[in-house]
Amino acid sequence: MSIIHDALKKVEREGVYQEPQLPLTPSLTKEGGVSSSPVTGKKGGGFSLHIPTLSLNKNLLGVDIGSSSIKLVHLACAGGACRLKDVGYVKLPHGAGESGAAEALKTLLNVHGIGKSRVSSSIRNKSLTFSHIKLPKMPKDDLTEAVRWEVKKGIDFPEDAIIDYLVIDELMEEGKTKLSIMTFAVRKDEVMGHVGILKEASLIPDVIDVGPMALLSAFDYNYGWEKDKRYAVLDIGASKATLSIISNGSLRLARYIPMAGDDITRIIQDAEGTDFQAAEDKKLRYAGVNDAPEVVQTAVKSFTEGISIEVRRSFTYYQAHHREGWVDSLLLSGGSANIKGLAANIGNAVGVSTAIYDSMKGVEVKRALPRGTDITRLSPILVEAFGLALRREGE
Repeated sequence: MSIIHDALKKVEREGVYQEPQLPLTPSLTKEGGVSSSPVTGKKGGGFSLHIPTLSLNKNLLGVDIGSSSIKLVHLACAGGACRLKDVGYVKLPHGAGESGAAEALKTLLNVHGIGKSRVSSSIRNKSLTFSHIKLPKMPKDDLTEAVRWEVKKGIDFPEDAIIDYLVIDELMEEGKTKLSIMTFAVRKDEVMGHVGILKEASLIPDVIDVGPMALLSAFDYNYGWEKDKRYAVLDIGASKATLSIISNGSLRLARYIPMAGDDITRIIQDAEGTDFQAAEDKKLRYAGVNDAPEVVQTAVKSFTEGISIEVRRSFTYYQAHHREGWVDSLLLSGGSANIKGLAANIGNAVGVSTAIYDSMKGVEVKRALPRGTDITRLSPILVEAFGLALRREGE
């Protein structure tokens, strides 16, 4: 029995999750095997808590609850093409906890007239970790136990962990076949807390996933793949940045980079001796324009130099560890992707073609969007929610 099954049974016992009234039989979408992405049928999978449902017809509502904002996307997909049904975005107050996020989510749903809905959502908690390990090839059950053993040695919550993994490659080392494996681990109570936020907003969680796997589904739809080309997506959130390297329909590397949009805000805050919110307002007002004040330009320059070093280190590690070529293309997502010149400057520093991610690429957008919605600026912010919204009920 998978530990994910245990986690959902705990949800059921504690009454956090009460619908649908069906046997809870969670499936692990990828534990060394291959599953299909929601629209195209290409390789996907990953860390996923999944409760089967009776309907296979509707796309789930994609809900991305970050540290500074909540994003939602609702799609209608058929025959490999998707139409945007709804999109929502709301900023969270600085330091908002679970209760603040739940209230903001309820308000956002109310504004959009969304009632009880089945959702696909992503975990982005403090404890969530990615790691890359190599193990000898072995039967699946033995591999699962070996992965858990290895992951538990490297985390400080071994008895309260939900652990999953993805087999990336088979390779030969010293005449023996080894498996290259990406692992994911998160505290069980944080998953319960996340599910609690969704339920408090009258949402029914069908899928709980991790960001890089949602991103993989999004890229599969928005851009597609060229054989043996390596792509990277740098998602710059408020509290952390996540770098994912993907190739041939598979996640190849994922890592957190300890730099994010709040770092720009803090540099401005320290320079001007103001409070965080005033510095944040100044960043949001000026970071996307040409004639920004010097303090904003200095903060953005410092951030760009630091994160470029981290990205280049990650590419070097990937190239050496996987014995593959340099990354061919880099896309920026998250709110900070809209900072004027950031994509070009990171691209120049790292030595790779860089652009802003367009989550609406290939999507039919005909409906009237909420007043004041700037879909161009929202597009890189919605990537994870878009990938989540590609999931179907019953998958």
